[in-house]
Amino acid sequence: MKNTALALCAACLLLLAGAALGEAAEDTEIALDAPSVVLVGSTFSVSVSIQDVTDFNAADVVLTFSGGMMNVTGVENGSMGGVPVPVRWQWEEGRCCLVCHLDSGTVSGSGHLARVTFACLSSGASTVTVEGNLSDGQGNAISASWRGAEVVGTSTRLEVQAPETVDGPFNASLAVSGVDSFSDMNCEVLFDSYFLSVAEVSNGSLGGQQTMVSYAVSGDRLTLVVRGEGSGDGHLAHIRFLPKEPGRVFLNISNLTISNQQGEPVVALVSNATVVVE
Repeated sequence: MKNTALALCAACLLLLAGAALGEAAEDTEIALDAPSVVLVGSTFSVSVSIQDVTDFNAADVVLTFSGGMMNVTGVENGSMGGVPVPVRWQWEEGRCCLVCHLDSGTVSGSGHLARVTFACLSSGASTVTVEGNLSDGQGNAISASWRGAEVVGTSTRLEVQAPETVDGPFNASLAVSGVDSFSDMNCEVLFDSYFLSVAEVSNGSLGGQQTMVSYAVSGDRLTLVVRGEGSGDGHLAHIRFLPKEPGRVFLNISNLTISNQQGEPVVALVSNATVVVE
């Protein structure tokens, strides 16, 4: 298996070297569609998307990434305009090689060449690069631009916890998990003031220690500043909302910064909430 992986990767690299001698990129774009933040211990998918291609028949693609932060657990076939794109693949640490080839004929338009599933192994940041070449039904090169992605792995999650359906005043909390040596957080909670108003905001607790919250409300925006100490899991703040009109309301965290006791930024995976006001 290891030798097969190396052989396939070597073949892809030779094809890449040949493609580098071709023409400059035109209208076709290959881009990685990836989440910007992922939790350590979770799996996530990266799609190799293709846009505005004409008479596509085959592709050789190489993804490179930090093998210490993430590894490949599987690859799914692609699809363009409802036409399946079969994929052969192999990977070694820090590199995944894909060979995509239609069973017959060509296809034009947009879609994705493959969907690669990764496991996040540790905290850190990784640039995921993509290189390769495309060819049409006659084996001629299709010039394209290639765009990678940035992925950050973290153990910290910040979540808006709120009931799914309400018919009166309700509480929402900013729950944090997996944080180490918390110092402060600044963020905005966005909501629709046509449906809701903020009644009050109260302190939370983290690791058994109270957090101190200051806030301001302006239109559809609740600005929060939270200070404290502690590690682990807890609730940084509690928000009391008063319904005004029935409808569906999104509670979204925006402009988030978290720092630890050393003044270093803490990256968090953010989960927002939706509330139906009856």
